[in-house]
Order: sequence, then C-alpha cells, then structure tokens
Amino acid sequence: MLLQRILGLLATATVTAGALTVASPALAAGSCQEWHDRNTYGVSCTGRPGAAYRAVAVCKNGRAVGGAYVGNGGGWSYAYCTSVNSSLDHGYPQWFV
Repeated sequence: MLLQRILGLLATATVTAGALTVASPALAAGSCQEWHDRNTYGVSCTGRPGAAYRAVAVCKNGRAVGGAYVGNGGGWSYAYCTSVNSSLDHGYPQWFV
C-alpha cells in the first residue's frame, strides 16, 4: 500500500515536471503579439498547430498569475496582476502542447 502511494506520487511528480518543461517560455515557438499596461499582460499567438497558450503575468509582489488557455487561433489571453493586489513587472506567453 505504501509502495503504491510512493510510486503514484513519483508518477505525478514526473508528469508535472514534464508538463512544466513542455510549457516553459524557452520552448515557446510560434509568433506572438503582446500587449500590456500597468496591471495586465496579454498575448495572442499563432504558428503551433494543436497547441494552446496563455498569458502569464509576473507581478511586482513576486507572484505569477496565468490567463485562460486559448487554442492556437490567434485569440487573446489576459493575465491580471490586480487579482493578487499588485501591478505588472513583466509577462510572457506560456505554451501547452
């Protein structure tokens, strides 16, 4: 029982680590148009068939917030630092494949 639980946790950690690697900004290919103001970061991307993306805002209080995932059709995703009582430091597109 304990061994099964440990194996399950290891499998979950492996899947989570893999998902984070796949979705990291360094792997983001495609073409993105970015927009921002003092509190909000937005992104619209194309060029990766079968992928989805979202806006990630890194806020001045050190927290990161993600917008809704959007299919690869050029729609906009917005992330709001006001949701964590802060303003925008910077942002980036995050891909999910």
